[in-house]
Amino acid sequence: MVDKPEVIIPNFFRFEPYELKSSDIGWTKSDIDGAMTDDPEMLFRYYIDTVGFNMAFYYLDDGCFYNIFTEQVPVDVHRMRPNRDWDGKYVIDSVVGGGDTHASGEVVYSTDDASRLWSELKIDGKPIGEVLRRSAILSLD
Repeated sequence: MVDKPEVIIPNFFRFEPYELKSSDIGWTKSDIDGAMTDDPEMLFRYYIDTVGFNMAFYYLDDGCFYNIFTEQVPVDVHRMRPNRDWDGKYVIDSVVGGGDTHASGEVVYSTDDASRLWSELKIDGKPIGEVLRRSAILSLD
């Protein structure tokens, strides 16, 4: 018997499936297959350093959305905190551009060299590898 993934946030997405599940946290099977590795650092470096994708994610521990925008130098990491006027219905709508790699917010880190993100980027004092293990990676583009 296969265990069903635990529902973490029931009304996360605006469309079905509405809920954010435990299986949505961290790197997905598709991400791993695309990079041909399950090593978190190699996955991150492949998508961000090598391919140059942007990334949007939701960090469970602080309830904020983040994006890493690699299309210009400096490479910026933005945090979007929930809007005080949010209607409380869908978490993805708690910020403007939730899950969008092009959304703007508070710059929490900036670098001229994307390869430094893995070793230097910390959110709430935690390295990005640890943060992504507790995050839903919403977009890589």
